[in-house]
Amino acid sequence: MINIDCIITEGGTIEATITKDLTINVDIIGSGPQGPIGPKGDKGDKGDDGYTPIKGIDYFDGSDATDKHYIHNQIKSSNVWTIQHNLDKYPSVIIVDSSNSVVIGDITFIDKNSIIVSFVAEFSGKAYLN
Repeated sequence: MINIDCIITEGGTIEATITKDLTINVDIIGSGPQGPIGPKGDKGDKGDDGYTPIKGIDYFDGSDATDKHYIHNQIKSSNVWTIQHNLDKYPSVIIVDSSNSVVIGDITFIDKNSIIVSFVAEFSGKAYLN
């Protein structure tokens, strides 16, 4: 589980990439354009915590989120792999050789759709990007 504390200012938004089967727990303590209002425990228009109560929440459970991924199959042995993945993001990369052993290489992100991976020796295998 990942916990992130943040403050949303007036008109602010929080954006996150949600992957399939990810559970997100959100604790909301209150809202208001200027944050906490009044002393803690003041029951006026404020909640018990001294914050203006939330009037509405937009909810997204991630049930229709899809995980963008790409598998590159390097058939010809090479010490430089050029991979065009078209994921429109800078993905994480795991490389394995033909016997499925993880191999470390130098990754250069050309743009959001292509990378170059350089190794000290030539080999074939697969690159898993997501």
